[in-house]
Amino acid sequence: KILRDGVALGRLISALRTFASSGPTESLMQTVEKENVELPPRTRALATKILKLSFDMGESRRILEIERAKERQVVENTTRLRDNIKSLEKFPKSSLIGRYTKDLDKEEDILLNTRTTIEKLAADLVKIERDIQVMKTDLSDEANKALDSIHPRLR
Repeated sequence: KILRDGVALGRLISALRTFASSGPTESLMQTVEKENVELPPRTRALATKILKLSFDMGESRRILEIERAKERQVVENTTRLRDNIKSLEKFPKSSLIGRYTKDLDKEEDILLNTRTTIEKLAADLVKIERDIQVMKTDLSDEANKALDSIHPRLR
């Protein structure tokens, strides 16, 4: 029983030190769950929230890259359409000019929407990054408080 309690305390101290110095990781939280490490409730909640926000940030970055690729494609399309329209200036009655102009309008609408989406995603990413930094500071403080409550020299 004493040995088991000592091992559990060692795991808790190790987890708290990691939280205090570098923040939570998915593998650390899996270990904490698997080994039933009894974290202080606020520490556990902050670590879980940081991991969720980190996942959300990764997803937002992935979507942002997709939108940026879409933006590049639309810019290429509009450039091509403008070149096509310019090459047909000698044939003002060509039905292709109307079609290209209509396609260009659609592409420019898509470009506007895509750029709006990119701006929103970029702003969301900045906010998530700030939130994570604030939470990491809070988590570090909470972990240090918990370490101090176990023994002041553990930090």
